[in-house]
Amino acid sequence: MEAVDPKKGTAHCVCKHCNTVTRHPNHDAHKATSVLKKHLDFCLKYQRAKRKECQEYLETLPDFLLNFGDGEVRPTRGVMTSDKLCEQILHIICMGNLSFSQAENPELIGLLRHAYPNVQPPNRRSIASKLTDNANLERENLKEELRNLNSKISLALDGWTTHGNLGFLGTNPILGIYK
Repeated sequence: MEAVDPKKGTAHCVCKHCNTVTRHPNHDAHKATSVLKKHLDFCLKYQRAKRKECQEYLETLPDFLLNFGDGEVRPTRGVMTSDKLCEQILHIICMGNLSFSQAENPELIGLLRHAYPNVQPPNRRSIASKLTDNANLERENLKEELRNLNSKISLALDGWTTHGNLGFLGTNPILGIYK
């Protein structure tokens, strides 16, 4: 947060967590933010808030990244079904940033057949289909959650291309209560 000293007319920054006052980055020609960074590295209240924010983020991850559609949290318990196995392989592929074709890796298929002889291992198409189903379910859940919000949503969009003409679109939704 920025503040101006009314007596001197100089700009300062105030930590919104512990109210420590530091020099504003524009106080000289270098415009260095190292003073602010050093403060935040050692501000205990900021570190606590950052940990809490991270924990809240983990709690809001989509269900399909944290558990199975039936609400069972990993690792799976009970009898393995084709649907549960497909969901588990989807988790592995997503967490490892792997190609869907890894579901058809002969070594993986051999391991799955040995571990679960009564269950048909998934293929890349069934994994992609499961991801599509989960994404559609989460999309509907998000729409419902947004309908129930008592606030406004701001979307910041940014588009750019690389030198190789690859196009990218970035979004940054900002949820907040505006009154």
